[in-house]
Amino acid sequence: MPDLPCRRRVAPRGSEVTPRVVVADARAYAEEWYQALRKWETITVDAARYSSGNPDGARFRVVGTGSWGSAASSGVGFTNTLSYVVVPHHQLGRLTAQEIARGVSDMTESGLPELAQLGRMLERVRAETSPATLLREGGGWAFPRERTARYGVAVLTLAVRLGDRNADGHLTVLQGLLRTGGKGC
Repeated sequence: MPDLPCRRRVAPRGSEVTPRVVVADARAYAEEWYQALRKWETITVDAARYSSGNPDGARFRVVGTGSWGSAASSGVGFTNTLSYVVVPHHQLGRLTAQEIARGVSDMTESGLPELAQLGRMLERVRAETSPATLLREGGGWAFPRERTARYGVAVLTLAVRLGDRNADGHLTVLQGLLRTGGKGC
C-alpha cells in the first residue's frame, strides 16, 4: 500500500474556483478518508480519573467521548485506555474504532439498498480487499473510474454520518458525478 501525499489542490489566491477544481478537491478529500480507513492508524489515550470528594465513589471519564463507568465495574483499576483511529479533517482529528465500526455496521444493515451496498464496500476497505488507492498519479480516478468513484462516495457517506461537516459538500459533488454518468470525473 503506497503512502500517498495529500493531492488536495486549492485554487491560487485571486483565481476563480472552477468545476474542475471542485471535483479534484472532492476526489482528494475522499482519498484522504479512504487511506485513513485502510491504514487504521491508532492513538491510545489514558482515561482520566476524577473524584468529587469521596474516593470510594471515584469514576472514570474516558477522555474525548463523554463515556462514564465506575472504577469498580471497569475491571481494570486505574489504567483505563481508549484507542482512537486518526481520520482527516474531523473536529477532533480522531474517532474511536467503535464509532467507525458502528457507522459501517449501521450502513451495511440499512434497509436502503444503496446505503447497504456502500457499507459493504467499506467493509472491503477495512479488510484491504479494495483498491490500494482511489486516485491515479495525476489526481483523477483510478481505473475502473466508476468503481473508485463509488468507493469515494462510500467513505464520504461514512464521514458525513460520523459528523465530518466538511465532507458533506464533497459528497454532494461525487454523488452528482455518479448520477450524470461520471461526466467530469
